[in-house]
Amino acid sequence: MPIDNCDRPLKFIDDLRRIFKITADEERTIREQLTYKLYPKGYVIDGPNEILQNRFYIINGVARTYYIYKGREFNYSFSFNDQFVLPPLTVHGKGEKIFIQFLTDTELCHITPRAAARENLPILDTREFQSFVNLALIEQLKYMEEVMYMLRMEAADRYRWVLEKYPQILEAVSLTQLASFLNITKETLYRIRSGKY
Repeated sequence: MPIDNCDRPLKFIDDLRRIFKITADEERTIREQLTYKLYPKGYVIDGPNEILQNRFYIINGVARTYYIYKGREFNYSFSFNDQFVLPPLTVHGKGEKIFIQFLTDTELCHITPRAAARENLPILDTREFQSFVNLALIEQLKYMEEVMYMLRMEAADRYRWVLEKYPQILEAVSLTQLASFLNITKETLYRIRSGKY
C-alpha cells in the first residue's frame, strides 16, 4: 500500500552524505524519487524481477529474504529497521524462486528503476541514483562477509552471533526460520536454547 513521501530522517541518507559526500540538492533529488510503501505482516513479494531490480530499505519493520531450492526453503537474510533488504544475488538464474516476506507490518522505501525509465526520468543516469545503488551493494557485501564468517563458527556461537547482531530477532522470526538461516537443524537449535548442547 503506497504512503505519502516525507522528509523524515533516514539512516541511509546519513550514510550517503558520509560515504559519497552528496549535496543538499542531490539529497533532495534522491528523496523525490523514493516510493514509500506499507506492507502488512505476512505479505510476500515473489517476483524475482521486482526483488532484484529494486533496492528496498526498511524504515520500520522486519523482512526475511528466502529462496526455494529443490523444493526446500532456505532463509538468506533478515532485515530490520534502517537496513536494506538483501536478496540472494548469486542464486538468480539457477531456477530458484526468490521471495521477500514481511514478518511484521513493515514500512519501506525504494527507488524503482523501471518506473523511472518508463517516465524518462534522468535519475537513472545520475550520481545520486548510482550512489543509492552503490550503498545498497556495499551493505550486501558487508552482509555476505559477516555471514561467511558466522557460518565457520560452532553452532552455539552462531546462535550467540545472531542474537548479538539482531537482538529483537526472536520476537519476529520463527525457530524454524532461524535454524535454516544458521544452517543448523531445529533440534540443534532447541538444544542450544535449553543449554543441553
